Amino acid sequence: MSTLRSVTKSVATITAPQLVGADLSTRGNEFWMFNGPGSFDYKFSYSGHNSSLTAFSKCPPLNAIIIKKAQAFINGKTWILNRKGKSKEKESTNPVAEQIRKLLKQPNPFQSQKEFEAQLYIYQQIFGFSILLPIKPVGFPNYEATRLWNIPPSMLDIDETKKNWLLADSNKDLLKSIVIDFGHERATIPLSDIYIIKDFTPSFNSPIFPESRIKAIEMPVNNIMGTYESRNVLINYRGALGIISSDAKDAGGYIPIKDGEKEALQNDFRRYGLKQSQWQFIITSAAVKWTQMGVATKDLMLFEEIEDDTMRICDSYNYPYRLLSSEKTNSLGGSDLREWKKELYEGAIIPESESITEQWDNFFELEKYGLRMEKDYSHVPCMQDDEQRKAQARKTRNEAMQIEFLHNLITMDQWRIANGDDPIGGEYGGKFYYELVAMGWKFGNGGATLTLSREEQSTNNQNTNGTES
Repeated sequence: MSTLRSVTKSVATITAPQLVGADLSTRGNEFWMFNGPGSFDYKFSYSGHNSSLTAFSKCPPLNAIIIKKAQAFINGKTWILNRKGKSKEKESTNPVAEQIRKLLKQPNPFQSQKEFEAQLYIYQQIFGFSILLPIKPVGFPNYEATRLWNIPPSMLDIDETKKNWLLADSNKDLLKSIVIDFGHERATIPLSDIYIIKDFTPSFNSPIFPESRIKAIEMPVNNIMGTYESRNVLINYRGALGIISSDAKDAGGYIPIKDGEKEALQNDFRRYGLKQSQWQFIITSAAVKWTQMGVATKDLMLFEEIEDDTMRICDSYNYPYRLLSSEKTNSLGGSDLREWKKELYEGAIIPESESITEQWDNFFELEKYGLRMEKDYSHVPCMQDDEQRKAQARKTRNEAMQIEFLHNLITMDQWRIANGDDPIGGEYGGKFYYELVAMGWKFGNGGATLTLSREEQSTNNQNTNGTES
């Protein structure tokens, strides 16, 4: 049995005797410190899903990548489409589809659709999964829920059973309980009510819950957090910048500065600076010299460390590094910027949205109603070039199909199928051009029109089929 503890309980005080013989890779505390020779300090250690929240909260590049991806994800338009029939791939007006649209538009009193989707996506990216809780009457389908909630995984205590997952039929067979811990209140969530939206990442410890992507990038996250702390210390607690000492000599060597002179020098030093009321140049009759102290930040290679570790995080989340603000990329623009944004959608957002909408299909049991959900990004500016190419390809294909149709090489249905459209069928779809003309169809710039009466159509059909002369 594995337990995911609330993040509010994850920070514990561990004394030195408790650390003796401890396995650092599996302990739940995020801070590790040994005193003495060979000591080291971990700013972040992955110890389960809840520790991922620490990484998200304290690692700026990781936070930025996940937030930017969430913003891209909610740019998509959500459609509920028909799976089959003449209206296949068209927006459904089915009552079930209308009810789902209404529910998603206002999933609960506090969130809009985009806020709800962004929250679900962020939870999934941080923890590897998000818990979806519909509020509905007992026994009713999920699409009849009155509210939808995303439950933060960091608030949950989840107990899994030891049952062989190969013998399980549902989540209830593999879970003992899920308890939400919020403030001073604890409540058990009925297992039959929840649905788990999962990330791609597999797990080798649980048959239900995927691993967080943060587990594989534990060290880069730790390095970034440590590097930012080092920079903070250098800025706020770096100590003296240098030494002002006497440069005057006599027969006995350097003449020390007297205490009164030290105070006078210190007071004079405060007069200098870059403000309008301060002096910029030092004029003195004292024989003094300046000795630089400390190490320049650039010599510590802190920025290079952050850059390299951020690249590792980008790789884990399929986020193009060039889209992050940095010294090397802040001039990115024009077609280059569009290409990298397009890479973000094609390499990360669209595959992830397909996975999530597929899970929404299962949640609402859409296949039962001949429906499916799709998130469309074709309207996003960086994806418009693809739409233009598709339109040009369709135009070229239609010009070629028209030549073949007018020369009786293909039927109208074969033309439509070549375009990916549903065939017309019936008495017209399988006919060649000459047959349609004989049936009274006229073709021109305005399209195809049928000009014969029903009686004339019947007569022409009989003549075409050879039943009458």
